[in-house]
Amino acid sequence: MQPPLLSCVAILQLFALCCCPTDLLAQFTPSQEQGLAQAMPFYKAAMELAAQQKYDEAATVMAKVLEITRETFGKEHGAVAGKCLDLASLLDHAGQFNQALTYYEESLRLNLKFFGPNHEAIAETRRVYGICLTNAGNLREARSELVHAAKVAEIVYGKDSIEYPRFLNDLGYCFVRSGDWDRGEEYYRECLALRLKQVDCAPLALSTTHNNLGDVLTKRCDYANARSQFDRAIEILRNDDVVSSKLSIANTTNNIGFLYRKQGDLKSAITWYDESLAKYLAILPATHPTVAGVLLNKATCLLMQGKYQECVPNLASALTIFVSANGPNHPTVASVLSVFSQLQFNAGEYRDAVEMSKRVAAIRRSTVGNEHPDTKFAIYEVALASLYLGNTSDAERAFTEAESGLLVALNESSTELASVHFGVGTFFASQNRVERALESFDRGQKVIAKNMADVLPGLPQIEQNTYFSTLSLSVNQSLAFALAHSDQQSVVDASYEWLANNKSIVQQSVGRQLRLVNLASKNNLTATRLVEVRQHMSSLALTEATDDTRQDHQLTLNKLIDEESNLTRQLTRDFGFPVKAESWLKLSAIRKLIPGDTVVVDFARVTPSQFQADQHEYIVGEDRYVAWIAPPLNKGSVRLVDLGPAEAIDLLIGRIRMRIQSDGDENGIIETKGESIAATALNNGLRKLRDLIWTPLNLDADDSKGSNFFSRKQSLVGALV
Repeated sequence: MQPPLLSCVAILQLFALCCCPTDLLAQFTPSQEQGLAQAMPFYKAAMELAAQQKYDEAATVMAKVLEITRETFGKEHGAVAGKCLDLASLLDHAGQFNQALTYYEESLRLNLKFFGPNHEAIAETRRVYGICLTNAGNLREARSELVHAAKVAEIVYGKDSIEYPRFLNDLGYCFVRSGDWDRGEEYYRECLALRLKQVDCAPLALSTTHNNLGDVLTKRCDYANARSQFDRAIEILRNDDVVSSKLSIANTTNNIGFLYRKQGDLKSAITWYDESLAKYLAILPATHPTVAGVLLNKATCLLMQGKYQECVPNLASALTIFVSANGPNHPTVASVLSVFSQLQFNAGEYRDAVEMSKRVAAIRRSTVGNEHPDTKFAIYEVALASLYLGNTSDAERAFTEAESGLLVALNESSTELASVHFGVGTFFASQNRVERALESFDRGQKVIAKNMADVLPGLPQIEQNTYFSTLSLSVNQSLAFALAHSDQQSVVDASYEWLANNKSIVQQSVGRQLRLVNLASKNNLTATRLVEVRQHMSSLALTEATDDTRQDHQLTLNKLIDEESNLTRQLTRDFGFPVKAESWLKLSAIRKLIPGDTVVVDFARVTPSQFQADQHEYIVGEDRYVAWIAPPLNKGSVRLVDLGPAEAIDLLIGRIRMRIQSDGDENGIIETKGESIAATALNNGLRKLRDLIWTPLNLDADDSKGSNFFSRKQSLVGALV
């Protein structure tokens, strides 16, 4: 979202200076009238260039207007405030955020001098200044400025005005950019509630709010509700023939593409991106920067699919358009070059990837500043490519700068931040700096835990599975690190703390959902319907569809899944029961909870993976089952035990389960040969399983002799049931 090209304040001041009645114009001196006449052609030229989206050129011309205005009226005149705002807006559109901020600040200072703190001009100037601060990455200052703008707007416009919801919408945008999705969603919903009450609310404004709400819900992995908001945004404008409405629908269609990309459904994402392109191209020229943005999104999906030959033409087209429209040092150009660097990285062209990533970082620094998250992510890409190139000293500097910078810039539950922590941990592990690697892995695990606490409680089961799949690779990196360093007690202790806490959050979420469903006993209609829907889903899942009924069967199941999703979230909104991220327990606190005569055994399936510094590549091994054995506090140490290849254990468990099932069949061994023969045959398999799982646990060791045994299994859940 960008600030308006010509703000309300600038329009008022331009009107006062250039379109006033003759008697007011007579108040100007002849030299001032001459200055106005001299500035007007430049002003019109700047506006014409802006209409062509040539913002860099327009800003250069507007700077001449500002120079003439200062010479004509003096640096402290109200006319200067208006021209500063115009120039700031053009620089903002050109992506030159830091330069724009200078002129926004001067405009705000002058307007405060002329109008005082509570005036429309102050509300509007603070609003566009806050948005520019957001785009520049000064997120804390941006939040403060936009909150201040909203307070002034409440005073001068009133909460029931048409203007006030805009300020809430901008606050939502800022908080979402900050990674604080809760606050962002809160402001978007407040904005939507006000606009729904307004009889004269423009359909485009209402549709935009639904679209923005869908965007933040997508980021929260609340896919069903996000899609519902996007569909509503499109429906509001479906019969509107105005160009701005058609452009808004194209934008929403593009956002639906991002929704499917987040879910990992890249084929559907590309279909929606293609539809968005078609809608834009029906209105805009093929060289429009908005078209380039969708081409970039499509190229990113093709890269993720490994379709490099299809990816390159889309990237090249986007780059050509952005450079032509914005110049070679614009943030949009950096976004395209970033994908090019990933393409080079995936192709093993690490030297080229390093140089491209450095160029991206340079553009980011010059446009949004060194502390912006986009700049730090570019530095992180430099680190990754340097690592594969073997430049470990360069990689370490870049990894450290990126991690420390993003710790400050991003919300503490951001999955992007977690990925950086895990990447940095993997680097230090490859250098055998185990304690430093452990520090980053520990940070990453705690970020993931906070994210799960934020996101997981409101997700239905089917979307929980999708959500977990997006986290599995990152979480596995830290557990694989623990497996590789199981001889170091500090690593074993930390890894058990990660596992225990993350499982606890998942179990809290399950318990919370059960409590929600139990509301059905209190005649809650939503909960009652949820029970009915889940029963129907279970019935369908156990019913084998024929060729004739398979399509209807699947359609019915899909509708039930959507309804279950909406009902679950409705109960969450109505009754809460949130999981508290602050409930992270230290290992000592966890072990204090274990009874004195008990040991706890946790299992996880881990894919061994390690970056080999000497070979400059990841080495990935077969999946293995790993067990953590935790005795009570002061009764020995936590142990990590490698149980061996997961495939062999899974195969044996599968055979045992099949035997149990077949033995109980009508013509099974129990029926034909008796229970004794069946038990003997079954025990042979169970003894083999004992040798694979139980014996390596060594639960007869001195620290756990005579103890009770409590097991929490992850991938082995219910394996023998």
